[in-house]
Amino acid sequence: MEIDNKTSGEPLKEPSSNSSSNNHSDCVNRIKKVQFSNENITIENNHNDFAASGQLYHKHCNNLELSSNNSESSNSEISMSNDTSTERPSFLVGEEVETNGHDEVSEASDEFPQKMQNEIRPQIDLMERRKRLRPSMSRGTGLGQDRYQDRDFHIATPEEFVKKFGGTRVINRVLIANNGIAAVKCMRSIRRWSYEMFKNERAVRFVVMVTPEDLKANAEYIKMADHYVPVPGGANNNNYANVELIVDIALRTQVQAVWAGWGHASENPKLPELLNKQGLVFLGPPDRAMWALGDKVASSIVAQTADIPTLSWSGSGLKAHYNGKKIKISSELFQRGCVSNAEEGLIAAKKIGFPVMVKASEGGGGKGIRRVDSEAEFPALFRQVQAEVPGSPIFVMKLARGARHLEVQLLA
Repeated sequence: MEIDNKTSGEPLKEPSSNSSSNNHSDCVNRIKKVQFSNENITIENNHNDFAASGQLYHKHCNNLELSSNNSESSNSEISMSNDTSTERPSFLVGEEVETNGHDEVSEASDEFPQKMQNEIRPQIDLMERRKRLRPSMSRGTGLGQDRYQDRDFHIATPEEFVKKFGGTRVINRVLIANNGIAAVKCMRSIRRWSYEMFKNERAVRFVVMVTPEDLKANAEYIKMADHYVPVPGGANNNNYANVELIVDIALRTQVQAVWAGWGHASENPKLPELLNKQGLVFLGPPDRAMWALGDKVASSIVAQTADIPTLSWSGSGLKAHYNGKKIKISSELFQRGCVSNAEEGLIAAKKIGFPVMVKASEGGGGKGIRRVDSEAEFPALFRQVQAEVPGSPIFVMKLARGARHLEVQLLA
């Protein structure tokens, strides 16, 4: 075996030894020529040509060791020693091979390049910090994965999770009462959490509602769901905003919970109320909180009861009964803040002063709201609001000019 060093030009010959075993002869027969250069390493084999380049080059043939000088000189020495192992040499470029015992190459820190030690040290420090972190159940990052691997408990199913944390209700089947990006985000988030917690992204199953329009569009959320239920198309009051339909589907598909997302029926307090009566979970605020703050008419009355300034509207001056602990808005008080037809609405608009906004109490997302600048256009715009959110109470409010929208999320 002859080894040429291109930098020095001095040929190096294989040291002769009477104690060389057949194993070494096998290694020698396999490797015909090894050429070293400062940048590339080429290995020629009897049967295959291996070409590779990289910073780390580890060659394991039992006790075959490859070492280089600490000096910048390119002169190289290769020493071969006897071993009884007959394993085939393994070659790796760019990373290290896990080995046991004496097969470890350059194990001592003084033999490992200082540059590589400096590069690896930050990674080791990061691993040590990760081990000290407590498990997180919120985010699916790479750091979160390590936290779960290092946690001191193991949970395989939602049933075990509920038992572990002292819960009373198991949820492993959810109805998504929404479509589009809302449904996609919900399923992605829950499946990511399920994989991190249970190592099974399908631990929670999803049932979705699908309209003919969604099927025709080949919506992404349909592909992600485990089951889907066809529902009527058209306006959302036929499907995603139809509270009775949602409750009926939830009962027929035997889900334990319903997620409504945003828009559609998500702000309708009737949905959590009816689900609660059927023993199902609404993944959102309770109906009492939605009645108090989710409804535009009720929330305006609550604000006036708390002496918070409000814009002039059809229910200005109305206050609810408050006993220091609970606030109650009766149906009669609620209706006094609404207008039932275009004639009543026009009377309220004249009292408030144009321009005004005609709003549906159950509207949202740009639906059920119109700006009215004059008496002449009031009846037509009022009917548009009625058509967009059928059955919703309607009220009239003064237009806020030059206003900026500031929104605060409340957790009830």
